[in-house]
Amino acid sequence: EDIEDNDDDDLYSLIDDIDEEEKYDDDDEISSRYRIQPQSALEIEGALGRDYSESNAVSLGEPKSIMLEEWISTEPEMIPRVVGCHMAWIGAVSSGVETTVRHQLRDYGGELLLNVDDILDQQESRTSDEADPDSTEYVPKSSTELALATARYLYNKSKTASLAERTILIVDALSGSSSRPTSSTMLPRAAAAYRAERIDAKAEKLLARLAAVSPPSRKARFQSGAAIVLANDNGGMIEAIASSEVAAELRFASRHIAAISRTDAIQAVLKKTTRLQFIHFETRRDVAVGQEARSRHGAARLKERIKEDARVLPNGNVDVSAFVGQYVDVTLLDDCALDFVAQLGPELADSVTKVLTTGTSGQQLALPLARTLNVPLVCARRDNLELSTSPLGRVAYADSLEVTYQSKHYGPGQQLFLPRASMTSTDGVLIVDDFLASGSCQEAMFRLCHKAQATPLALCVLIEKSYEGGRDFLSGYQLPVLSLATISSVTDGYITLKDDDATFSTPLP
Repeated sequence: EDIEDNDDDDLYSLIDDIDEEEKYDDDDEISSRYRIQPQSALEIEGALGRDYSESNAVSLGEPKSIMLEEWISTEPEMIPRVVGCHMAWIGAVSSGVETTVRHQLRDYGGELLLNVDDILDQQESRTSDEADPDSTEYVPKSSTELALATARYLYNKSKTASLAERTILIVDALSGSSSRPTSSTMLPRAAAAYRAERIDAKAEKLLARLAAVSPPSRKARFQSGAAIVLANDNGGMIEAIASSEVAAELRFASRHIAAISRTDAIQAVLKKTTRLQFIHFETRRDVAVGQEARSRHGAARLKERIKEDARVLPNGNVDVSAFVGQYVDVTLLDDCALDFVAQLGPELADSVTKVLTTGTSGQQLALPLARTLNVPLVCARRDNLELSTSPLGRVAYADSLEVTYQSKHYGPGQQLFLPRASMTSTDGVLIVDDFLASGSCQEAMFRLCHKAQATPLALCVLIEKSYEGGRDFLSGYQLPVLSLATISSVTDGYITLKDDDATFSTPLP
């Protein structure tokens, strides 16, 4: 008799009543009596280890959600409302982890507009020519298959980025249960393997009753699958799946344990596509609102430090070693990194997969910027031609890409080296440096990106010396050049900042 037709007492008897009549020798009777049909919430695989690869089977058709279809019929605006989010999402995740998922999506710039919890898996019968057309055998789907089918359904209905999660409960059969029970007090159905595709109250009741009649070491496994479907830039679709599993002894197993594998699988699938970029939501929000948050103070603080501590050296160079280089104001550079993220904007920031820089001072800014964008930092090494072509240099740079350029301050024959494996054709690169003067070093980093077949996206520099023409020199690349402070001239020891009426000087002692 199916579980749907049994009351609680009958369900209890399926698990731990003592059946004085041994019927485990009859495979068909045990399978038909104790197997719960696919239409119910639980799937019992059977005490005798039935083979589910038979062609006479029931498979899943397209899922369906009445909640989603009614919502779509209202023609809602698929626009995120949360400040700092730029992508709308539709979800089908367990209500127990919905709040967590909302926060996870916000770290990727997404807002969950709707979460549906009424997904129904439509059943389709298929029979082979040799099989009895009146009988069906359930073919279990993996959690990732169920999740992907659900995510595709959500996307096809809403044409909006979709996220789905499905978790399956599995209790493995006790050893020896495929022939005769290991204990005279345990029925074959209590020692059987169990499977549930919904972790609901009925599943938890089953776990509790199995725990009462099973050895303490018997475990339940929660297998979670997550899938996303979203549009790509070419009008096609991006699909990604991920899975996670957690196991617990039956006496501790519950939907709360399942939440661990659910959230792990969802976090893993969000990380799988380069279309989504992790940036802490607080940073996204601060950047978006443009308020008196730290992200608006970086440029102002930098200009104040230039006025207070910058010096003009006898050769005309501007020395900022009081806060960048030899002595580092780390909070200032953290603020500047947030300011750059604000200038880049969410779309460009989400496209960055690597940050490239060279030199000690460049690394001091590039590190907090890479950390804010949550991407790796790649450092190109600078050397001169004479050293790089020496026997030791040829060994050190044997597996590196190289470019040669002429530096105003270091002279001709300067080279930059980049390990070949540090960038690929899929990388979007943000180039970072402390100063933009003539632009020769930055242009060399652009060429390194092209040699690695990566795509340079923008250049961020702390201070631009506009009178040396670096911006014009780089204009042929047609890439954004961002700076937080611009020195328009240095004359007779005096520094003039652009957009600042004050001309100031901090002469050498």
